[in-house]
Amino acid sequence: MPRRDSRWRILWIGRLERQKDPYLALEIMATMAEPAHLTILGEGALRASLQRRISAMNLGGRVTLAGYEPEIESHLANADALLITSRYEGGPAVAVEALAQGVPVVGTDCSFLLQDLIACPEAGRIVASREPGALATALLEVCAAPRAPEKLRALTTPFEAKVCARAYLDWLDGLVGHG
Repeated sequence: MPRRDSRWRILWIGRLERQKDPYLALEIMATMAEPAHLTILGEGALRASLQRRISAMNLGGRVTLAGYEPEIESHLANADALLITSRYEGGPAVAVEALAQGVPVVGTDCSFLLQDLIACPEAGRIVASREPGALATALLEVCAAPRAPEKLRALTTPFEAKVCARAYLDWLDGLVGHG
């Protein structure tokens, strides 16, 4: 998908806490060779520190610390990629939401769920290294790649409400011997 303006639009969504490592997102932006803009959605204990770091790194024109947003669909609609920088995750639901909107994901190797979700190159990349340059390279590759929104949406089918409800009911039936 071609850029709508002169820079890639990267989206980061999460609590501004150590586990999510939003500082790594800033380091990635500082190393990106091509023009990109990072929008950070979320609130948390690191907000003031992040704002200071954005200023100290001269990233004010390339990073927007937008705060908490109850509605993320419009942000995803304008994103070229979702960035996940977490140290660890059980299951980053935001990755499912991004893929359901046709937005590829670039993330650290923080969750088994990401391993299952990012099942094809069009879905994005999981980067084993936490090195900002490696993540920046993956972001640029993903942003520049052709989009396959239908293929990405198909990856999220197991997480749809009807599918989950059916699986849960089947599991319960199996417990009581009705399956």
